[in-house]
Amino acid sequence: MCIRDSGRPVVAVGTTSARALESLVWLAPASTGAARAGADLGHLDQWSGREPRDVSLADAATSLLEATDATTFSASTSLCITPDGKWRFRAVDRLVTNFHHPDSTLLSLVAAFVGEEPAKDLYAHALAGGYRFLSYGDACYLSRAGGPSKKAAAPSPKAAAASSPKAASSSASSASSPASAASARKKRVLLHSCCAPCSGAMIEEMVETLDADVTVFFYNPNIHPRSEYELRKRENERYAAKLGIAFVDGDYDPDEWYRRARGLEYEPERGGRCTACFDVRMERTALYAHEWGFDAIATTNATSRWKDEAQVDGSGLRAAAKYDGLEYMYQDWKTDAMTERKYVINAEHAFYKQEYCGCSYSLRDNNFHRAKEGKPPIKPATADVYSDPRLDSEEESPDVVADFFERAPAFSEEVRAMYQARRRGRAGHKDNW
Repeated sequence: MCIRDSGRPVVAVGTTSARALESLVWLAPASTGAARAGADLGHLDQWSGREPRDVSLADAATSLLEATDATTFSASTSLCITPDGKWRFRAVDRLVTNFHHPDSTLLSLVAAFVGEEPAKDLYAHALAGGYRFLSYGDACYLSRAGGPSKKAAAPSPKAAAASSPKAASSSASSASSPASAASARKKRVLLHSCCAPCSGAMIEEMVETLDADVTVFFYNPNIHPRSEYELRKRENERYAAKLGIAFVDGDYDPDEWYRRARGLEYEPERGGRCTACFDVRMERTALYAHEWGFDAIATTNATSRWKDEAQVDGSGLRAAAKYDGLEYMYQDWKTDAMTERKYVINAEHAFYKQEYCGCSYSLRDNNFHRAKEGKPPIKPATADVYSDPRLDSEEESPDVVADFFERAPAFSEEVRAMYQARRRGRAGHKDNW
């Protein structure tokens, strides 16, 4: 109340705080002296607060304090704030928050707070500067549209760079960013990347030969365990920063991937589980591309000898087809020249050399395969790196790959039988897992 009376702005730290303060305006008595039974203010439903009503936070708080002798209050809210022109902020003048994921109610609140166009400009600036998104990312300080400053405050590049090392390197190269004038003359491609080793030659081809404006999108909820996921992501970030191109962290969502893979646990490599895995990643890539105005999507999975290109391209085409004007960019990314170049780049940058596709089932089946050959099990997130282009290429030669997939169905059936036998053997026991 003292802050309000002094004329200083009310600053909400986080969108949850903003929703709570705005809900209070509608939950508290509307006028001084209004009665309220007890200290329970009730519940505010999702679409409340859109009818015309001249009430401020100060008025609501004053009436609440005058209406009851209670010193604490409780309430619940489902309030959803959207940029539909029907919501007017009455409590919050400033907002400190991080950068949110597309298709979220958090982003909707931000757009309502600063205005839709300023919100788009804000996020274009963040993408161009390589800011970190989501809960542990960079933050911005926003002014309410129509408030004291009349204009949304863009985040400070210096402030963001201080908390994000990659922001300092990428913000200086705005010519290749999604928000630049140059990008308007180029095809803007959102490239889903599964790992740095698969991305090098593909990014080079897109930028130098196809003259595309590339943004790397890392969304791989299939990767297990978390340490393996973080290592692969860091390698992607490192390479993007080296090239001066934007990198977007799509966050880690393994629960969604396991949901999509349910019932496919014993599918062999290149089977139905792999199709589901490509689908979940390309669907998220296409959604992000649609939300942020990209022209096309692509995936580095298409460069790997271990992937079935028909599966990969099918997922990409299906995902892109959901959005008008969005193209799935596919061509032969496995030419001899590109493959050779890939291993040279991998060695030059000493990329982490993973030994399995990424998911827990791939790790399981690969270790089963290695055990039958008398080899030690794979240790995720190890320090092994690419170092010799010729030897690295030979380890993933067409003959080696073909031999693995010739035996893959049998491996999967053996694994299925082994686990089913374990379940039968433990039937009726308290420790039956």
